[in-house]
Amino acid sequence: MVVQWSRERIDENAWFFLLVVFATSRLFFFDVGLAATALLPPMPLEKRGDMANPVGFLEPWATWDGVWYSFIATEGYPLENPDTTAFFPLFPLLVRGGTLLGASPALSGILVSLIACFFALFFLYQIANELWGQETARATTLCFAFFPTAFYLNAVYSEALFIALSTGSFWAARVQRNLLLAASLGALAAATRNLGLLLLIPLASEWLRSRREFGWRGLWLGLVPTGLLAYMSFL
Repeated sequence: MVVQWSRERIDENAWFFLLVVFATSRLFFFDVGLAATALLPPMPLEKRGDMANPVGFLEPWATWDGVWYSFIATEGYPLENPDTTAFFPLFPLLVRGGTLLGASPALSGILVSLIACFFALFFLYQIANELWGQETARATTLCFAFFPTAFYLNAVYSEALFIALSTGSFWAARVQRNLLLAASLGALAAATRNLGLLLLIPLASEWLRSRREFGWRGLWLGLVPTGLLAYMSFL
């Protein structure tokens, strides 16, 4: 009973820690974005068709590639604009789902990134905790959440989603010992960025390390390339 209670307390503390790190880091970067917009000189921004940059609070987070993602979420991949195919489909598909619920593409994209960011922090914490313990897990999560380029995890960019799916894939294999879930998340990562295909390397390494435990379930790893192959077939 004592052991079970202690584990529950550790889990509760971990959830509280993750929520605090997520909230403080995201608010910090939102504040930095607002300050930068107010204090720095404006730069020429992207515009795709009728999809102009948003103004106000959303402006720092839905510019540049964010305009491309917003355009794809609403217009798809027009044949007359082949440049859009450089952006993989899963993130704009999720953004489109938010627009169907009434949100603007910019707001929907930010919400998708924020949700994905929290899952990325969760998976990263769990992996580090499994490998090196709670102290290292907390340090790793803090460094990741407040790293200077972590402002992309607030934006209408696919970084947060890709990291969440990549860490989730390894978490499923290493912590949950579930290769089907790992390969499925890997396939979604490959539908978010072509680099998702490289998840085959750590997943195959994990299978080889525990091949007696996993056995034939290593065949599930063949699902990882399907995310990229599906997009190639669509194109």
